[in-house]
Amino acid sequence: MIAAAVIAIASPVYGFILNPGNIVKMLISIGIVAVIAVISYSLAGNTFSDLRLEVLGVTEQTSKWVGMGLLFTYITAALSILAIIYSNIMKIFK
Repeated sequence: MIAAAVIAIASPVYGFILNPGNIVKMLISIGIVAVIAVISYSLAGNTFSDLRLEVLGVTEQTSKWVGMGLLFTYITAALSILAIIYSNIMKIFK
């Protein structure tokens, strides 16, 4: 397990050493993910009452984080579908 973790960390580092231009692409990708996460968190809310939260055994913050995770999943799925559609349309016109 430790060997797998070391390989998972060392492999991208080695790749960045061989091709430093990929660092910019990675930073852009991380930035996009961070923006989607912030948007998801700002749109998420707690729709449960205090009584329901107590019955479920979760806090309001936990409910908001779960909502954020769901919204993040929906947004990334929608963007993936749009990217697939865009790619297919571009193939038609080439």
